[in-house]
Amino acid sequence: MLDVANELFDDFSDEKIFKRIKDMPLSARTVHNRSIMMSSERHKCGTFFSLALDESTDVSNLSQFSVVARYVVGDTLHEESLAVLSMKGTTRGQDLFRSFTEFVKEKNLWMAKLISLH
Repeated sequence: MLDVANELFDDFSDEKIFKRIKDMPLSARTVHNRSIMMSSERHKCGTFFSLALDESTDVSNLSQFSVVARYVVGDTLHEESLAVLSMKGTTRGQDLFRSFTEFVKEKNLWMAKLISLH
């Protein structure tokens, strides 16, 4: 929203417009969605990346599969959680692989940049 405001009101000298827009409260969902959008694109800026995968089952017998990316942008190492996928049914290797490949296709990860999987 702020990016749009900068474009719409670029010719205005009145800083009150920017202040009013910046002070507008954003809903938790808006902030959450914007954070996801920004982080889902940021890992694509790095030259290479590695992924850490982990499957665990909680006390309610719900199995979850997490995907964490590590990548370098400039001279800074970044680490971010890309997803926590709920697993339905069995959690055999082939089930985890199927969930992982679906996730890769959905997020359009460029696997040629993947240098490590652990």
